[in-house]
Amino acid sequence: MPVDSDTGNHGEDVRRRLQNGTVTQPIGSLPGTCVDENGRIRRDIPPIYDGTVKDINGAFELLTAYLEQINIKEPEAVTFCADGGNGIWERINPLAKSLDLSETRVHRVLDYTHAKQNLVEIVDLIRLGRGIRNDKEYTKVMKQLKEMLWQGRIKDIESLICKRLHRKRQKRQALKKLNDYFADSDKFEYQKYQSLGIPIGSGTVDSAIRRVINLCIKAPGLFWKLKNAEKMIFLRSHVLSGRWHSVLNKTLNSRRNKFNHSHLDQERKAA
Repeated sequence: MPVDSDTGNHGEDVRRRLQNGTVTQPIGSLPGTCVDENGRIRRDIPPIYDGTVKDINGAFELLTAYLEQINIKEPEAVTFCADGGNGIWERINPLAKSLDLSETRVHRVLDYTHAKQNLVEIVDLIRLGRGIRNDKEYTKVMKQLKEMLWQGRIKDIESLICKRLHRKRQKRQALKKLNDYFADSDKFEYQKYQSLGIPIGSGTVDSAIRRVINLCIKAPGLFWKLKNAEKMIFLRSHVLSGRWHSVLNKTLNSRRNKFNHSHLDQERKAA
């Protein structure tokens, strides 16, 4: 079961605008899907979409509640896939531990597209330090590094940086970027993960942000109170995930039970 998360990249802007009663983008979006042994999404099981305008701690509280509710111990494997946003990965291990998930069943994957984007920044630093002389060589180096990234050879990427760059400042900058983003090499074994049918991209969360957030909450001319935005995210998430009728039935059953209990209490008092 892949679990994607995204804390957004406008957190400070969100908090500033919320003070004026406006919501522009929730900080957390938490889609989850079920896949088969080949890594294909199971269409017979609706995905789980939700989000929150709270901070990253609130987003992880929401994620934990969902995983506890669906009995996360049942799937053979659980994959956490996200970008390199601040605060995400340092919370994954405590989350898995709190859910009593064994290390052999938990996979951590940093979204492949985001990884390639950060790799481009490293190649640009190599070019800036005159470790790449022309466009043809740039393309060649980029191809080499992408192949290393695909195979999870982070140490080889480090060696190439050291070989290409001789200027201390640019070498230090490129290695810092590499160590800051690619330090945990286990999250970058994309070739291995794909062969095992493990998802390597967080496209689900990007799709959910566009459909749930951008097309509704952030539509032109819309202004939201904080509490109303939170409710709308919940409702729209369940409509788009195909779980609306389930939510509606649970709500109606809850109301019905409250009514029945109230009616019985009145009858007892009357008796």
